[in-house]
Amino acid sequence: MGLFQNFRKTTKEKQRAAVSAAACLTGTVIPMEKIPDPAFSEGILGPCAGIDPPADAKECSLSAPLDGVVTQCSETGHAVGITCGETELLLHAGIDTVEMAGDGFSLQVKPGDPVEKGQILLVMDAEKVRAAGHPAMVITIITETGGTVSFSGKTEIQAGETLFTITAP
Repeated sequence: MGLFQNFRKTTKEKQRAAVSAAACLTGTVIPMEKIPDPAFSEGILGPCAGIDPPADAKECSLSAPLDGVVTQCSETGHAVGITCGETELLLHAGIDTVEMAGDGFSLQVKPGDPVEKGQILLVMDAEKVRAAGHPAMVITIITETGGTVSFSGKTEIQAGETLFTITAP
């Protein structure tokens, strides 16, 4: 009987539901290899995709791509990490925006906060980011996963639409 219990447990683990992560804002999807920063484009931090907000966007509210817990927030307010089970994500607002020392970013969460998909995590002043000479692109990085990542393939995306899915191995 113990043998069959182990079999059922293994089968249930294999049947874990796929994890879908939503776009944190509306814009043009930028594939990993086209992100203008080697730390992202070469996948050093993990598989990722960028979303470039519309050129006329002034303030951009970045929402949680999935339910989880905030694990980290950058001191400068331009990045937030979230964990959901075996999946860890990092939202990074802008390219080289750490140089802005927090100017133009407003965190809405802190480490340890539970978050729901669609909840605002941070607000980026895209106009200020562009004026400082930085791309206002927001990158969603999968820093840890227990499965296979599949990106949606969309070129234009609305906040809340599926950006990628992680399926169990």
